[in-house]
Amino acid sequence: MILLIGAEHGQETEGTAALMNLISLLETGVDLAGHPNEPLCLAAQKVRLLIIPVMNPDGRARVQPMSMIGCTNDELRYWGQGTWQNGSLCCWPDCKKVHPIREAAGFLGGYFNDNGVNLVHDQFFHPMARETEALLQLAEQEYADCVLHLHGGTNSVNDLLYTSYVPLEINESIRELAIRCNRTAVRENNSFSVRELPGRECGETPPSFNLASAIHHVCGAVSSIFESNEGIIDVPGVQQTHSEILRGHMILFEEAFRMFWERQTQTRE
Repeated sequence: MILLIGAEHGQETEGTAALMNLISLLETGVDLAGHPNEPLCLAAQKVRLLIIPVMNPDGRARVQPMSMIGCTNDELRYWGQGTWQNGSLCCWPDCKKVHPIREAAGFLGGYFNDNGVNLVHDQFFHPMARETEALLQLAEQEYADCVLHLHGGTNSVNDLLYTSYVPLEINESIRELAIRCNRTAVRENNSFSVRELPGRECGETPPSFNLASAIHHVCGAVSSIFESNEGIIDVPGVQQTHSEILRGHMILFEEAFRMFWERQTQTRE
């Protein structure tokens, strides 16, 4: 079973848009722009699929722009992480130092639910947010094989992040998926990041045990955060269009469906 999750952070709308296009493809044979994608539809028929287009409806409802494309970095930070009580922007990583952040915030950005909880960094052994608890229960009950958390990463381009505090085999699977996606993307003058496998978590500020980590530990899934482009105009990196961002997601979906179907086939044999 593959679980696809959009808008864990409410301003990161790219994944939600991609999931709504995927739903349209599966229901009608064409995406929301009227374009068919038969290979993706055929791949989807081979897997059991669960879709959550908006994981954080509180944060999404608070964000006015439909997309961050064309926004400045300050606009992204305002709508994403909000402000402190004095009106100054609440930027990364300071937005994660107060949790939940509600009492310290002036304007709650889309990162948080209405109680000021960042679902990606909840207290997973005793969740503060009902959304987090429900998602963990779903992943466990449905015994997910693969969970993709669809995020926006400023001007990142198709970046499948490794997950911390999981067995090496999980990150090897994430790397395999990135390689497969990149093989398809380069034929279209696009790309996916393919990183070297990480070492042991250590250092003064080690990687966090986040929602992707927690989901693996409740169901054993290959669980990864996917950072897509957001088209921010005043930071380094590529500024992709809506169609380029959407295409990156479609490549990811198709390759994930194929990869995990192949694994199930090999297991049955």
